[in-house]
Amino acid sequence: MKLGLILSNDWEVFGDGSGDFFNIQYEPTEQLLDVCQNHDAKLTLMAEVGYYWAHERHQDAVPGAGEILAAWREQVRNAVARGHDAQLHLHPQWLAARYADGRWRLDFSRWSLSALPYEEQKTHLDRGRALLEGIGKPARASYRCLAYRAGGYAMEPPQDIVRALAASGILADSSVRKKDRMNAAHGSYDYRSAYSWAVPWYVDERDMNRPQQSGQKKLLLEIPIYGEAGWSPWRQIKRRLFCPSSERLHQQQRRVKDAPASSPDLIEALERRRQSLFWKIWTHLTSTTPIFLDYIFVAPTELTWMLNQLHRRYAEFEGILPVMSIGHVKNMRSAGDVGVFLEKSKKALGSELLFWSYQEAVEYLLANPRILDLPPD
Repeated sequence: MKLGLILSNDWEVFGDGSGDFFNIQYEPTEQLLDVCQNHDAKLTLMAEVGYYWAHERHQDAVPGAGEILAAWREQVRNAVARGHDAQLHLHPQWLAARYADGRWRLDFSRWSLSALPYEEQKTHLDRGRALLEGIGKPARASYRCLAYRAGGYAMEPPQDIVRALAASGILADSSVRKKDRMNAAHGSYDYRSAYSWAVPWYVDERDMNRPQQSGQKKLLLEIPIYGEAGWSPWRQIKRRLFCPSSERLHQQQRRVKDAPASSPDLIEALERRRQSLFWKIWTHLTSTTPIFLDYIFVAPTELTWMLNQLHRRYAEFEGILPVMSIGHVKNMRSAGDVGVFLEKSKKALGSELLFWSYQEAVEYLLANPRILDLPPD
C-alpha cells in the first residue's frame, strides 16, 4: 500500500476577520507554493470564498479591496496553472459581514453552513464552486472544483448539508477529525465516534461519523483529516520528548470556548502560556488529545513518524490510500519547516509516498472504490 499525501491548506485570514491579506495569506502562500514545487509536492488551497464575497460587496468602503480581489484570483489561477489545486472552503460568518470603523464585523450567528436552510446552503455552494471553476478552468482544462471543507469543521447537523453538497456537484468532504469535538456558543460538532482515522467512507447522511447503510445512495465521500491517538507512557515519551518542537495550538484553541478561532489575541495568549517550562513539561507528558497531521504546528519528525505508522498499518494491502493533512498558512512561521517535513517523509517512505492534490485523491477513490473496503484503523 502506498500513501497519497494531500497537503491541504485552509487559505484564509483569522476567524474574527482580522489580519492583512497580503501579509498572512498571499505572501506566505507564495513561499509555500515554491517549497512544494521544489519537492515535487502539490498544495491544495482550501479557498475560503466568504472573505472574497465580502470584499466584493464592500469594495467602495474597504481600502484596497480591488487589489485584494485581484490578488486572490491571481493566486488561485497561478496555483492551478502550476499543477496545484484549489477546492471549496466557506466560513458563513462572512456572508453577512459588515465593514465599519475600519474593521470587519462578522456574524457569528451564521458560524455553521449546515445550520442554515437547505436552499441557502445550496445557493452558497453553487456560487462558490462557480467562482473557483471560473478561475481555475481557464488555467488548467482538467481542473474541477469537486471537494469541500466546512468552516470550523462544522458539518453537523449533516442531513441538509450532505444533500446540498451532492446537489451542487461536490463529491467529497474533508472536515471530520476522529476524536475531535467542539461545543461553544457559536457552534458545535462531535466526531469522537468517527469511522476511521484515515480510511475514507461514504457518509450516512444522518450521521457524518458513520458509513452509509446498505441501500443508501452514495452522496458524499469523507476523507478524514488523519490523526493518531491513544495514551500510553511509551508513546508519550517517544512522541513528545523526542519531538520537543511539536506545537498543539489548534488543540488548545478548541479548549477556549466562545473565542473566535485563530484570533490574534488568543494566539498571543496561548504563546505566552506555552513559554512556561511547567506548561511545556505538563502538556508534553500528560496530554491525551489526538494529534493530527498538521504540517504547520507539528514537528517534521513527528509528522514523519505518523506517516510511517499508517504505512505499516496497511502495508499488506494493494493500492494507494489518500492521507489528508492540514495547515493554515496564516499561522505559518516558516515555509522552510514544511520543506523539512517533505524531505524527511520522502526519505523515510521513498516510492511508497506520493504527493497528491485533493482533486486527484477524489478521482482515484471514484475509480478505485475498493480502497473504501480497507479495515478502519
